[in-house]
Amino acid sequence: MWCRLTGVCLTLLLLSGGTALAAGPFSDVPPDSWAYKAVAQLARDGMVDGYPDGTFAGNRPITRYEMAQIISRALTRLDEANARQQATLSRLSEEFNQELANLGAKVNRLSDEVDRRVYMTGEAVLSYDDYSNSYHYTAGGVKITSSDLPYNNGDKKFATDLYVHGKINDNWTYYANLHNNKYFGSGTGTPASYNTTEFNQAYVQGDLAGLTVAVGQLGNTPAYGLVDSEDLYGLQVGGGGDVLTWQVAWGNTTKLQTLTQQQLENPPAILDPTTGSWNKIDVSWVDLSLNVALADNWNVKAAYMKAFPESGSSDPDFYIGKGTTVNSMYFYEFGTDWRWAPDWLLTAVYGQSSALGQNRAYRAQIDYGQNDVNLPGSWHMWLAYTRAEALSTWDSTYGDMPGQNTNIGDIVPFPNIFGSQGWEIGFDYVFAKNIYLHGKYNDYGPTVTSVNDSMYNVSGIGGSLKHFAIELHFLF
Repeated sequence: MWCRLTGVCLTLLLLSGGTALAAGPFSDVPPDSWAYKAVAQLARDGMVDGYPDGTFAGNRPITRYEMAQIISRALTRLDEANARQQATLSRLSEEFNQELANLGAKVNRLSDEVDRRVYMTGEAVLSYDDYSNSYHYTAGGVKITSSDLPYNNGDKKFATDLYVHGKINDNWTYYANLHNNKYFGSGTGTPASYNTTEFNQAYVQGDLAGLTVAVGQLGNTPAYGLVDSEDLYGLQVGGGGDVLTWQVAWGNTTKLQTLTQQQLENPPAILDPTTGSWNKIDVSWVDLSLNVALADNWNVKAAYMKAFPESGSSDPDFYIGKGTTVNSMYFYEFGTDWRWAPDWLLTAVYGQSSALGQNRAYRAQIDYGQNDVNLPGSWHMWLAYTRAEALSTWDSTYGDMPGQNTNIGDIVPFPNIFGSQGWEIGFDYVFAKNIYLHGKYNDYGPTVTSVNDSMYNVSGIGGSLKHFAIELHFLF
């Protein structure tokens, strides 16, 4: 009778509480589980002491009770953990909450500590830039040569980016990027005013009614960034699922004023490809971006963008060619990226604006290799061709080459109404953990030989701008 009763009880227990039994303190945690892999990574990071004999059995199942012991010891070293490690410990604490409670671990302390902390990571970059300029043109009968268009040359710079984030509550987080430039050495045309420290981004982000919302000074890259990749002071709202994601952005951005005929005849003494030499004006901006994942290795992206005057202002007037200016301008972009093999990636992008001419842009890029900052010896290289007609992209209308998120540098041959086309080749090489070398070479020329309308009288446009850059990156 006792045996029959025991059998019935065990049967009922298995049927009603099988899951609980499977997750009991002495059930196995297999090596292929996420928790096992997470603890193994913590062990490699030096955050896990393992068993009492100082080892971690990384090749055989261990019980949940054993795993809880390891996590409990790791929690005592919380103050030594970085943001990634703390996030891992937080997730492990939730998974093994009952076992840890039985061990008397202070799980709530971890949660409170994580919530209260502001986390910081960063990047320091030592760089050298060299430009070779052979541009020339004739404006209103005035011949302008490369000696009249001196680019900053031989620039040596140490730049620092600090990335900060802090939890506001369960739904909202604050993010910021503080950037510092420090020029040094004997580069030509590098005024002290370029040594700056400023917030590149500062915003709050959270969930609202099932959507992701961000407000503040935001990084904004519709689609692939061929048309625009400028920071936005405003609002971003996004959503979607595994296949389709979308984002709407609205706010203010900046534009360097379009060059006049007089400026072409009397160019600034020093030209800087990244900061410009002309006054910036604020404009209003709105865009819609779509991303469709056709497969794990194949994406299609599209974006529609519009620029118009700030509220209450009739300026700026956008030059759209043929001596015509308007108070608003729109752009669109679409493209695809396809990783047809683990080390090969092909990206092709097309963009166009509402200008009356010189309004098309495209970029084709092929990448080989994958650099991993945690894997010394890994590397990546790319080859790209870009053609951005003068009025085709938001960036090219004021002086930056398009495609910031596809490794193109901020360079454009002067002046901006001539457009830009040419090749780029570059590489990344990781020679120590969190230290890598980045190099690239660009050779760009104009897309037109003359511009003649009621606003401009320019002919004999030719030459090129060659740019070589080498950067040493330190991540921390």
